[in-house]
Amino acid sequence: MVMEKLVVVVCGVVFRESLAFATEPVLCSLANVLNQHDNLPQHALAALKDYTFFDVEIKYGLLQVSHVVFLFFVFFLYFCVMIFVQRTFFEHC
Repeated sequence: MVMEKLVVVVCGVVFRESLAFATEPVLCSLANVLNQHDNLPQHALAALKDYTFFDVEIKYGLLQVSHVVFLFFVFFLYFCVMIFVQRTFFEHC
């Protein structure tokens, strides 16, 4: 099974001085896939008419959302602890 929608090789040549990164190709926003076509031109509607997600795309998208929520929680907790530590430290000085 080939997942051509997930990763596309754009440039196969890498040098010592170059910087490379990988990303998924973007077809449209999630709102556009869920039938909100207010901001799309007419030629883009034809590509979205019969679009369906693969199971891998759904699972990978949910994994990405869960990572973002987890990282938000971790950073929020970290900053709350730092504020608490600073307040308790400066109250005793």
